[in-house]
Amino acid sequence: MKDDAELENVAQQQPHQELQQNSAAAGEGILLLPRNDTTSGTESSSTSTSNAMYKYDEEHQMEVQLDFAVVGFPKCGTTSLMNLFEHNHQTTMARIERCYRSGSDEEMKKLFQELGELPNKSNSSSSPTLRGFKCPTNIVNVDGLHKMKDYKSDTKLIVGIRHPVRWFESFYNFRIAGYLNGRHNIKPPDPGTLIGRRNTYLQLNTDLGRFELSLMQLGKTILNTTDLVALAERKRRVIQSPFPVFIYAVEQLEDDGDQEEAFRKDLQTYLQVQHPFEKIPRSNAASGRKKMFSYNNTSYRPINICEEQYINIRNELVTNGKGTADWLLNHFVKHPDVMIGGNDDVFKKIVQGFATDPCSLQ
Repeated sequence: MKDDAELENVAQQQPHQELQQNSAAAGEGILLLPRNDTTSGTESSSTSTSNAMYKYDEEHQMEVQLDFAVVGFPKCGTTSLMNLFEHNHQTTMARIERCYRSGSDEEMKKLFQELGELPNKSNSSSSPTLRGFKCPTNIVNVDGLHKMKDYKSDTKLIVGIRHPVRWFESFYNFRIAGYLNGRHNIKPPDPGTLIGRRNTYLQLNTDLGRFELSLMQLGKTILNTTDLVALAERKRRVIQSPFPVFIYAVEQLEDDGDQEEAFRKDLQTYLQVQHPFEKIPRSNAASGRKKMFSYNNTSYRPINICEEQYINIRNELVTNGKGTADWLLNHFVKHPDVMIGGNDDVFKKIVQGFATDPCSLQ
């Protein structure tokens, strides 16, 4: 068994990679220029403004921005945000998820190529079009973010969370719908088998609801030995991300009054968008797909997490939720790189509720 010092080294080690300008790995048709660091350390996000260069042909190339990235978590309002950005006069992003997990130069080529092909919504230099992408699992596997910081250090991350019990319910039901819709062919297991981290169903188990274990990888807080051991056991690592983070709770988006409006105003401030964001469209990842199945013809059903048969799942999620809430409120959101979206007190009250079974409040 590895001792604490070795585990700490495993979790915090950052592989050193030499990046060559005009690397053949970047692929034909795109010229990726790693950002220029003026010091040997990590460049501050406030001083780096370099962009990748998208090369159309031998004579024409353009500066490609990667202004923001919606990187987590699944079933936490990320599709609603994608629609929000599409309705704004200054922001644009791909209409489907683009996940860049391997951290390869080839993936970076595809990312910047797609960003360069997005339409220009604004021709004003004072309010340029801001480009971004969505991948709700990029915060779980941070290899893509680790590679991205070699090219862009001023991209702004956006992360959504929600009560772990409701998150699990929504994610499991989403996977059932995907199976019945033919989007994947992996039969849904009994949800009780997904307690802990040993069994995973298409990236889903109760352990993935410990949002702090993903956010720790960004290197925004001092981690103790217990944290580092937990990361090492899950083969995760700290990448010392230079990216700022905008964090919100999906429950804020479900409010039709002051909370949702405060969220939109803070998001506008965070991204420095001149055009106000309109009211958030209600949507989910399946809303644009034609329903091709009926629950009447199958034994698979969406679960109601509040039923007694799921008490063990709820107990596990609520027990973990106490630790999640403590780390988020006492450590993560106190970092100067982290901005809470919407009313701080409302956000904190929502997160504190992670330690309570929402079914007991009905």
